[in-house]
This record gives sequence, C-alpha cells and structure tokens, in this order.
Amino acid sequence: MLDAVSANLLNVRSLPSTSSTVVGQLTRGMVIVTTPVQYNWVQFRFGSTFGFVSGSYLQKVHDLSRLTGSVNTDLLNIRQAPSTSARY
Repeated sequence: MLDAVSANLLNVRSLPSTSSTVVGQLTRGMVIVTTPVQYNWVQFRFGSTFGFVSGSYLQKVHDLSRLTGSVNTDLLNIRQAPSTSARY
C-alpha cells in the first residue's frame, strides 16, 4: 500500500513498538510503500533494511496522479533496475 506521512515528524523504529530504537525520521508528505504488521504498525523499506512506523500517522494515497517529485541536480541517471551498476 502507498501511505503518506501526516505528522510533521515521524520516528522510524527498529521494531513495531514505541520502546524500540529510533533509527530515523520521516517528514510530512513523504510517501512510503507499507505492509501492515500488527496493532496498527506498518513495515517499509528504509535504506538497506526495514523500518516500522505507527499507521496512526499515515494517510492512504488513493490518487497516484497527485504524486510528484522534483530533481535538484544538473544530471540524473534513470536506470533500468534499482542498482548503480544497472544500465541507463
């Protein structure tokens, strides 16, 4: 599922628990691909590992045409696969 962060700042945790270690943060409007885990917690790809956030601070993304982004570099390679060694 696609979810957008609705909190100004959302802690990413190592396990689905408020007592687990904070491994990073997400900001309002960021969109992540989530998988439900337990008790309203979701799991998502976070760097080279997985992170967990409470689903209470996410909103479902229903309209994919509204997803936009911006490029802040002079040159961007679009690759055929998610790898820096993939062809572009």
